[in-house]
Amino acid sequence: PAPLVHGGFGPGGGTGRAAWTLRGEPVPFVHLSERVTGEALAEAGRKPPGHSDAPAFLAEWRGPVSYERWGIPYDRIAVPILALGGGRDAQWPSGYGVEMIQERMAALGKAELVEAHVYPDAGHGISRPGIASPLSLYAIHRVSRLWATKGGVPEANSSAGYDAWTRTLRFLRTLVIE
Repeated sequence: PAPLVHGGFGPGGGTGRAAWTLRGEPVPFVHLSERVTGEALAEAGRKPPGHSDAPAFLAEWRGPVSYERWGIPYDRIAVPILALGGGRDAQWPSGYGVEMIQERMAALGKAELVEAHVYPDAGHGISRPGIASPLSLYAIHRVSRLWATKGGVPEANSSAGYDAWTRTLRFLRTLVIE
């Protein structure tokens, strides 16, 4: 979860290209600063424990960014949202993202559409149940191919993974597509 629309990611960080399109046109997205995509990130990711992107993303999300330009259009959302995040996510401040989704939807009078869960001691990747060992705190990032610190505590990651999976299945069963 994130409060802003982000672009695509490629080897070494951001690609500068849209990750989403609407009616064939790229959706505008926040361009990440050098602290998220630069050489320092690549250097930190060359060996374990790897880079931790969450602090830089959090600075971007809390910084002087334009929510009017790059913010997710919560006012147009009329469907249920399931938002899951780890409070100790070292790759992406997913817990903060969940809180921002709740806050923005509540401000629009749509709090009932959001089912939100932040697992305080969990890190990144809670959507993958059963992945929890001391080594699971670090990983080669699938896109950047750099070492990344995932964060969290193994037991909390495991517990959050199973709970998140259960909640996801329950949430999907509640959706009726006509």
